[in-house]
Amino acid sequence: MKSIVFIIQADSKKLYDYWWQKHFQKENSRVINQIYDYATLVQCTKLLYVNMSVTYKIQK
Repeated sequence: MKSIVFIIQADSKKLYDYWWQKHFQKENSRVINQIYDYATLVQCTKLLYVNMSVTYKIQK
């Protein structure tokens, strides 16, 4: 197993969605969906800037 940290930064939901599709569409959907849900929650607070760090394990 390998530990990976993702730093996700976006100044809008549209930009975030684009970044998401480009970099995570082939990753583990269950774990990724948890990260996506959190990022969406942050967006819902009306903040225009997302700075999120997530650590999880993937198959090496």
